[in-house]
Amino acid sequence: MIKRGIILLLSCLFLSISVGASSLDQATIENNFTRLGQESLDTMFGPGNFILRVRVQLSDSQYKVKYTEQSNPKLNKKKGVKEQVYILPGVPALKNLAPDAFNKLPYDSITTMIKPKVKRMQATLIVKKEFSKKEARKAEALVKSLLGFKQGRDKIKLEYKNFYWNEGNSQPIKIFPGPEKLLSLENLFRLLLLLFIVVVSILYFINQSKIAKLSIAKGEGGGSSGGGPNISINPNIELPEGSGGGGAGGDMSMSGESGIKKYFNFITLDNVENFVFLLKKEKIGPDYISIILSFIPSRVAAKVMAEYEPGIQAQIAAGLVDQRMTKPETLDKLEETVKNSLECFVGGKSKFKGVFDSIGNTEKKKLMQLLKGKNPQAYQKARQYVLLFDDIKYLSDSELQEVMSEANVELLSTALVSVEQDLYQRIYANLSETSKSMVEQFLDLKGDSTSKKDIEAAQDYLLKLIEKWDESGKIDLRSKIKG
Repeated sequence: MIKRGIILLLSCLFLSISVGASSLDQATIENNFTRLGQESLDTMFGPGNFILRVRVQLSDSQYKVKYTEQSNPKLNKKKGVKEQVYILPGVPALKNLAPDAFNKLPYDSITTMIKPKVKRMQATLIVKKEFSKKEARKAEALVKSLLGFKQGRDKIKLEYKNFYWNEGNSQPIKIFPGPEKLLSLENLFRLLLLLFIVVVSILYFINQSKIAKLSIAKGEGGGSSGGGPNISINPNIELPEGSGGGGAGGDMSMSGESGIKKYFNFITLDNVENFVFLLKKEKIGPDYISIILSFIPSRVAAKVMAEYEPGIQAQIAAGLVDQRMTKPETLDKLEETVKNSLECFVGGKSKFKGVFDSIGNTEKKKLMQLLKGKNPQAYQKARQYVLLFDDIKYLSDSELQEVMSEANVELLSTALVSVEQDLYQRIYANLSETSKSMVEQFLDLKGDSTSKKDIEAAQDYLLKLIEKWDESGKIDLRSKIKG
């Protein structure tokens, strides 16, 4: 009974060791595969776009025992007592013993552990929702290649999720061991640097205050010899007679508590296109442009600068960085002239595009055909700003597939009710099998009962979706449109 109890205890111990080792191997393999895939994805597609988790299923650990020859155990002999040696019968009983007990058997043996193998591998790849599906498929192929996926055995699952963490809002934290020395060389250097910056700042503000007081004193003392830089008005602009200080001031707003006049506050994103046209038409110089950009919002100023070549941009930037004072008479004249000119502008690209975007596709197509017949030159100029439903045929197959994958299938089906057969076949060929089936069912059931108003609305929906993709740079349609 004692021997059987020992054998049972050794068997349980061997089983627990085997299971523990197997779990440890599985966790190590999963962590290594997950880290390899995650680091590869971050390197090739940038951090913050994917989260990878790999799980594996391993075969059981096994021990292989090879018996070499029969052993010759030594027996302890006592006087008057003859001890008998019992040999366990049969090989199957030997397999139930722990590895350390094999050397005590009546046979010499060599025990070899057979490491577990991967039976199945499953990976979960979480993709940032805004990330391109095309790039996500490339990432999926990369994971399969790196981890050695086998067809039919291993699987990978893609999930699109919102990533709420913004890397720009986080700051790395470094923890240094031990207490910090207050009078260390590094702290003394920082203290001296801080004192230097404070002293320089105080001296700078004192100097600027003196300069401002001198400028004001010179201005009040009369004479045109001081009080700011001597700026002359561009001769290409016809300024109103007189000082202009009081005429334009009444239309300008004041900045609340300070009562400071806000010049050029009528220049906004709505009329910046007309403003740029005016600057170029009247050949306004960089000095005057920098003066005007000093008063308007930064976003509007950036749009104005973007319309000029790098050389002019550098001159405007030089005028902006140089802080100075300008005579109010000059600002009043320049402001009134610009305002009067902007109030007289008519037409333009933004006006034309705004009007045509509010017209349905059918009416838009008719108007363009009439314009082409009566005024071909105006048609060529306007065609680049007009997007028709028939222009979809200029998209490549890959671009069509990308756009249609995000389109609402019901609205897509409605838009295809009255289109020409060649355009229908072009779009239909680039749909998924599920979308094809839904489109066919819709046309069979509701094709004849769909109103023109619903068709127009659905086509406008698709055009806006395509225009959004074109403006974002994901597809290129406008450059392919032919008159």
